[in-house]
Amino acid sequence: MNEYYRTPFGRAHSLLSTCRDRAKRKGLAFNLDALWIAERIEVGCAITHLPFDLSDNGLSRNAYAPSLDRINHEKGYTKKNTQIVLYSYDINRIWETRV
Repeated sequence: MNEYYRTPFGRAHSLLSTCRDRAKRKGLAFNLDALWIAERIEVGCAITHLPFDLSDNGLSRNAYAPSLDRINHEKGYTKKNTQIVLYSYDINRIWETRV
């Protein structure tokens, strides 16, 4: 894995690319930028306040990796509707809404 990806700004670029594509594919609003995401990665999880782990074991998603969470899943990836949370929190929240 490249070292840039392990930095808040590098990870922000990766997350930004993924969610921009998803928003376009689903026709959702989008106004995020890499600086906005990186600043929040440096602070930690918006819910648990735990720090993010930017490492990658190459085998599976890291439970402590940053993930973009849309607060209201009916709305897009906007600064008012997106928070940066632990990947494990985001996945659990998604599964709770499906059950």
